[in-house]
Amino acid sequence: MVSGQADIAAILAAWENLRGETLSHWQSVDLIREVAESWN
Repeated sequence: MVSGQADIAAILAAWENLRGETLSHWQSVDLIREVAESWN
């Protein structure tokens, strides 16, 4: 469990950085389809 304010701020910053790198739902679907098609 994390309770220190600095720890919480660090985790929140890491989460926001990670979230900023993710694809949208539809971008993920398109990428999965593209890869699946390349395997055929």
